[in-house]
This record gives sequence, structure tokens and C-alpha cells, in this order.
Amino acid sequence: MNKLNVVIRNIEKKIYDGQADIVIMKTIDGDIGIMAHHIAVVTVLDGKCKKCNIKIKSGGHEMDFKIENGVAKVESNELLILDIK
Repeated sequence: MNKLNVVIRNIEKKIYDGQADIVIMKTIDGDIGIMAHHIAVVTVLDGKCKKCNIKIKSGGHEMDFKIENGVAKVESNELLILDIK
């Protein structure tokens, strides 16, 4: 199965750098799922949702990352999520 490269970082450090089967995140326009070879997109994460997580699923494992304010960019099979607290 094809994998999506995922990087989550804030101003200080890289929080996650790995591959995923799918990433699910809450944006200001609703939930979005990103898989390998997704079309290019830039979106704003939903800062009003205080308990929203980024869910990364890969190889039967699931990881959650809490990002309250941020942006996400998909391009060339890479998802970059910037936490802009």
C-alpha cells in the first residue's frame, strides 16, 4: 500500500515525522481525510475545537496529536502540519 509522508511541527521542534496510511483532521470546513497521492490542498485547522486531534493511522496503529491552531498543506505526497499556537 502507498504511504503518505507526514510532518507535524511547531516553531520549536518537529513533533512527528513518519508515514501514514491516512490522516484525519478537523478543519474550519469540516473533517478531512488525507491519503497517499491526495491532490494539493492548503487548509486551516479548526482552532475553536479544544479537544480536536490529528489522527494518524498506519499499519494498524493509530496516533493522536492535539493541535489547537494550525495550518496543513498537502503537496507531492507529503502532508505538512504547522502548529501555530
